[in-house]
Amino acid sequence: MIRIELYSKRHHLKQILTGFHLFGLKIGERIKIVDCSKYRPVDTIACIVYYKDKKIVYDVQDGYQDFESMKYLLENCDFYFKRNFSEIENEKLRSKIERKEDVDKMYPLGFNYTVTYQWSPLNYGTPWKEHIKRFLGYKNTPNAYFTPEVFEGVPDYDGHNPKIFFQTRLWDINEEYPEWKKEQWNWINNTRLSIIKTLKREFPDQFNGGLTYNDTNIKLAPDLVLPLSTTYREKYIEMMKKSDICIGTTGLHMSIGGKTGEYVAAARAIVHEKFYYTVTGDFQEGRNYLEFTDADQCVKNVYKLIDNPDLIYNMEKNNYEYYRKYLEPCQLITNTLEIVDE
Repeated sequence: MIRIELYSKRHHLKQILTGFHLFGLKIGERIKIVDCSKYRPVDTIACIVYYKDKKIVYDVQDGYQDFESMKYLLENCDFYFKRNFSEIENEKLRSKIERKEDVDKMYPLGFNYTVTYQWSPLNYGTPWKEHIKRFLGYKNTPNAYFTPEVFEGVPDYDGHNPKIFFQTRLWDINEEYPEWKKEQWNWINNTRLSIIKTLKREFPDQFNGGLTYNDTNIKLAPDLVLPLSTTYREKYIEMMKKSDICIGTTGLHMSIGGKTGEYVAAARAIVHEKFYYTVTGDFQEGRNYLEFTDADQCVKNVYKLIDNPDLIYNMEKNNYEYYRKYLEPCQLITNTLEIVDE
C-alpha cells in the first residue's frame, strides 16, 4: 500500500493524486489518501507519500516563499520533489538552514496543471449539483471532464494560417501589500496587458485571446475582457487545443503556471516568457518553445513560427513526445519513484 498524507486541499495537488491513482492501477497497488489539511504541521501546498520505506515530499507551491514549511518538510523526508525548482533558490535555502545537506534531497518535479480523475478527494469542493449530475451519469462535470485525455492533443498543424491563443488574468493589488509584492504583481499585470494589446494589433485575424471574465479584469482593463461564454473552463480548453501557437507568461513568485503544462499536454507550439525555474527532462528553448522577455520579442517569435510552418509542426511533435516521457501524470510519478528506487 502507498499512503499519501495531504497537507493541503488546493487544486495544485490534483496532478499528484491523479498520477498515483494511475500508477496504482498500473501496478495493482492500493493508494490510501489521508486528509491531514486540518491538522497539518506546515502551511504550504504539499503532500507526503509513504512509499516502501521512504518518505517523499511533493511540493507544488509557486515558489520558495514559505521557508519554515520547506525547512520542516526537508527535515522529515528522504526525497523532496519541487515544482518550480531552482538551483539558485536552493543555495539561498541552504544558507538559512542548519542541516545544509537536507537541500541535496531536492529534485525538480516539472510542470503542474489541474488534471484529475473521477473519484479524486480533491474534486469534492465542487457544487452539490455537480455530484448529482455525476451520479446520474452526466459526463461533462468537473469530476469527469478534466481527466488526462481531455488535455491531450496530437501534432496537427496543417501549415496554413496558424491560430494564436492567449487567455490570462490580472491580479488586484491591495495597498496593504509589501512593496516587493506590489512591484511584482504590477510587473505581471503590465506584461500581460502589453502582450495582449500587441498581439491584437499585429495579428487581428489570427489572435484569439484577452482577459478572462472576472471582476478584477473588468475593473482594471474592461476593453480587453472576453465574453464569459469563451472563457469558462471547458471552452477554454477546447479553444486552446484548436490553436497552433500558445503564449505563456510568468506567474506569481516567478512560477511556471498551469497553462504551460496544458499547452505541452495538448502538443501545441509555445512562445513563453523566460523561465526562472527548472523543469524535468529535455525541455529546451528552440525545441519545445521560443523564449521572450517583453511583448516585442514575443511578437518577433510568433512571426518566426508563422514564417516557418515546419517549426510549428516539429515543436508540436516535440511537446507530444515530452508529455509522454515526463508530464503524463502516471509517467511523472513513475519518474520520481525511479529516482527513489535507485
